[in-house]
Amino acid sequence: MVRVGKKLLVAAVIALGAIANHAKAGTVQIGTYADTGSSFQWHFVNSAGTLSASTTGFFIGFGPPNQIINFTGAVNTTVNATVSGAASTDAGNVTSQALDGYIAFTDQVTSKLVLRVDFVGALISGTNGSRADSIGADELKGQIISYSADNAFKVGSFNPPSTFTIGLTLFQESGLTISGNNLSDFDATAVGTFATGTRSGDIPGTPSPESVWGGLSLMGLIGGTSMWVRRRRL
Repeated sequence: MVRVGKKLLVAAVIALGAIANHAKAGTVQIGTYADTGSSFQWHFVNSAGTLSASTTGFFIGFGPPNQIINFTGAVNTTVNATVSGAASTDAGNVTSQALDGYIAFTDQVTSKLVLRVDFVGALISGTNGSRADSIGADELKGQIISYSADNAFKVGSFNPPSTFTIGLTLFQESGLTISGNNLSDFDATAVGTFATGTRSGDIPGTPSPESVWGGLSLMGLIGGTSMWVRRRRL
């Protein structure tokens, strides 16, 4: 099976961390994630209206002073979500559909739960009929309504509003489209970030402009690599 380079995807997580830490006031970034297993293991099924994944990845928990999850390493990834409304395309040609479900990461070594986030009404969205050539142009984004983690890794508490953003690189040339009431079938590879509200005394991190632009340059490299993988598979 064709694989996106593991080292590049892990590097993408680190780059996302630098970018994500440029947080707007009131939020702190607690971690980043990227798939490292076989490519395109996130599956949306039109007939069932479900988004699912069972793959491997790499999770990086951010350090003090705003640390919530004290874990950095390889994880098993599980995604289970069901549509909660009809898909639609707005005047700006953005196609979206709401889903309810969860994303969970478990430590590959101990099988302990690193992080599980539950969500309601998260939107999967992207430009209609145009495949993303870089990670993040299509995305699953929403608020976390509850979370859980093993006490071995949980060193702080989420403080609402808590959010997540999963950037998706689709395999399909057509990108996001609609068939009937739901999105058309697609397969994707993912990277993402998780954030929570600030608490008293928290200071959102603000990296230098160089680190942000360095991350963006690396994301461009990852996008090009993903497109090459698709061409090889086609």
